[in-house]
Formats: sequence, C-alpha cells, structure tokens
Amino acid sequence: MAVQLRVSEATETYGMLRSTLSQLHDLLAQEMEDEVGMPFERYSILLMLAQADGGALRPSELADALPITSSGVTRLIDRLERDGVVERRACTTDGRGTFVAMTACDPPRGHLHHRRAVVTSDESAYALTRSNGTQTIVASGDESAEANREVFLFRRTEADGWKVSRYMGNKPE
Repeated sequence: MAVQLRVSEATETYGMLRSTLSQLHDLLAQEMEDEVGMPFERYSILLMLAQADGGALRPSELADALPITSSGVTRLIDRLERDGVVERRACTTDGRGTFVAMTACDPPRGHLHHRRAVVTSDESAYALTRSNGTQTIVASGDESAEANREVFLFRRTEADGWKVSRYMGNKPE
C-alpha cells in the first residue's frame, strides 16, 4: 500500500517544532553543562530524583522519562553511583526491584532561565520565558503567588515579519 504524503500548515509546523526542539535541547544541554559542570543527561537524572516523591525512582521510571535506552540509563546511574551522588536501594515490597536515590549530597536547585530569542533559520525562531510574581483576583482582591513557563515559536513571513506561530505554557509546580 502506497502512502501519499501531503504538505500542510500542520506538517510544516511539526517539522519546524521538531527542528527547534532539537536545537533547543542542544543549546540548553550545553548551558546546563557549563553552569553545573555535569553533562545534561546525568543532571537530568538528579533533577528527576530531587523532584520524585520520596526522592527515589526505579531505573525503569528514569528510562521511560528520558530519551535514552534502558542500558544507557543504567550506565548513567553506574557513573553517578561511582561519583557518590546516587545509590541503589532495595525495594522493600519487591525483593527483586531496586530504587535509585540521591545520597546525602546537596540536591540540585534552581532551574534553567533562558530569556533570549534564538533564531533557528531565516523563517523560524523560539523564545523561552519564565515569570514569578503575584496574581490578584480582581473580584475578591485575593493575592497568591504565580509562576509560569512559556515557549514561543515564531515564524517570519515577508508580509508580516516575525509573528508568534505557536505558544505553549505551563505552571512549574
């Protein structure tokens, strides 16, 4: 059965997003390594452990959450264990299972802060933002802490110049 591929705005946007995410990953991975002195993949495991309930995860949970093979995650855990940053613990409910947990070292703190637009081609760019502040509910006057993370994808056209083509946002907690 022959598959006929069609080019549409959605497929072009998907291609732009895939390319942008790859470039974004490489850029942030290098910034993180420069900042913390540890390769991105290893630091990602530490961040996941620091944010996990109980501070521990099964190796399979780490492998499911990372774009790395199970054997790759095992090698990363081995290296972190040799560095004294994580340890393997036996699962109390399943004698065959293990958990990976951080040792008594300081857990990773802070987050990547990226505030510049990055042009990835003549027609596309992205920007990451983070905001922290206070929101006020006008009707009641109640105030509460507010935080947002946002990704803006831009597309440039001859007619309109740079315009937001896609937006993604979420709350960090």
